[in-house]
This record gives sequence, C-alpha cells and structure tokens, in this order.
Amino acid sequence: MKKLCSFGWTRSIVILFCVAIAGCQSLPREEVSELKPPSPEKPKSYSHVKNGQPYTINGRTYFPMSNDDAANFVAEGIASWYGPNFHGEDTANGEFFDMYGMTGAHKTLPLPMMVRVTNLDNGRSTTIRVNDRGPFIGDRIIDLSKSAARELQFLEKGTAKVRIEALGIADPLPEDHPYHQNRRRVLANQLKTEQKSQQDLHNESKKVQNKGRDSEHAFFVQVGAFRSRVNAASLANRIQSAGKAHVRTGSKNGDGYFRVLVGPFPSPLGADVMLARLSNLGLKQSRIVSE
Repeated sequence: MKKLCSFGWTRSIVILFCVAIAGCQSLPREEVSELKPPSPEKPKSYSHVKNGQPYTINGRTYFPMSNDDAANFVAEGIASWYGPNFHGEDTANGEFFDMYGMTGAHKTLPLPMMVRVTNLDNGRSTTIRVNDRGPFIGDRIIDLSKSAARELQFLEKGTAKVRIEALGIADPLPEDHPYHQNRRRVLANQLKTEQKSQQDLHNESKKVQNKGRDSEHAFFVQVGAFRSRVNAASLANRIQSAGKAHVRTGSKNGDGYFRVLVGPFPSPLGADVMLARLSNLGLKQSRIVSE
C-alpha cells in the first residue's frame, strides 16, 4: 500500500513538471534586436588652438606648452587683474577682450584653455577661459578679467594668492559670438553705416545753411513741448551733443507752450537720421515736423 502511494505521488510530480514545461514552451518568444556597437566618438578638433613659438618679453624667454603638457597643469602663485586699458582690444589668440567676461591671461598655457582659479585667501573658486598672454610683472602667474577678480573678491586689493588648475582645451567660439575674431568685419560694417549716416546728416545741414532757415522745405525733429520755458531750455541743453537744439514758442487753443526742436533739415532724410539718434538716447517720443 505504501508503494502504491509513493508511486502515485511520483506520477503526480512528473505530470506537473510536464505541464510546466509545456506552458513555458507555449509562451511567445521575444525577438531580441541586434545590438549595434556604439558609434565611435568624433575626435575633438584642436585646429583653433594656439600654442605659439617661444617669445621674449623684458629679456625673459617663455616657452608655450603643448596640449599634452598642459593637460594636468597645476600651479600656485600671485594673481592680478586687468581691465579698462585693454577693454575692447585683441587678445593673444585674436578673441575680443571684455573685462566684464570671465577670461584671463597666462604666459605659457595653450589658448584657449579652461582653468579653475581658487583664491587661497578665502577659498572662493571660479572657472575662466584663458585666451591671452601675460602677466609680465614680477612673480605673478595669471591675470584675470575685472569680473573674474570680483568673483574671487580681490578686486579692491588688486592681487591674491591663487591655485590654477587646467581643465582642458576650451571649445572654439561660434562665428556669431560677439568675442569671435570675425567681429572686425561686423564692426567695420557698423562703422561704415554710422559714417554714412553722419555724412548724410552733414550734407543735409550744409544744404540748410546754403538755403537759409526760411526754406519752405525745412524739417525738424520735435523732441518735446513744455509749458515751462525753463524745462524746455534744460532739455535743449541736454541734447546739444546729438544735434543743434533750440526752443520755439507756440500756442494751441490760446495756451502758450515751448517746443524743443532739432534742425532744420531740407528733407526728411536728415531729420530721420536725427530721429533715430535721439531714439537711441531714450527720447522715444520725438517726431518729425515741417515748418
């Protein structure tokens, strides 16, 4: 009797095992997509980097580092800052120096290089873009822009003991960046446009002088109208640098007032140039009138 029971249990286990296998075989098989190897990273271009040849300043020769030599560069020393006298000038790699940007100058690091600068006196740290050469005074190891010095809180003191750590080659600036080297062409076009506007304004003024103020085609830019002559005269004096301004009296519905006019111009062209200039000064309510 015990053998029969044992055989019955064994048979039941075998049946359950077979059912389980059949159930597993009936499950839908997931298709495994073919794994593609990751695309190799595009090698970083260093065509914009300027290492430079050895150069001599004040009798001392400096040897710019290669990209590899600068990879783990760390140094401690005195930092200073530079600003107003160089604002708007070219840096050593041709970028635009903006004392309000976060940039700096180093004697031998590749340009441009991202560098972490830590003020060892107060522990403050910031990251800058090194794009210039210098400083060449005493034992200073780095020159920072005015904003970077303010960030590290040594603007008033002038110098600070710092640690500099190279973080890697900086990416090139996009061509539409205001600090990019092609800004010369953009600024040259802006200057050319401004010079043409100035010449047009000069020509219009000469025409007025030749024709006299009583010309029937004279145009003015009216900057404002006041009930008080004092207020009108004050505005006229304030905008003399933009153009010849004067005060004229007028009346409306029996009430007198004082107008501030710039001009005259013999055509709307000169008046329009002046209108744009006054608008840039914040005098948005100015308008062209004819007399």
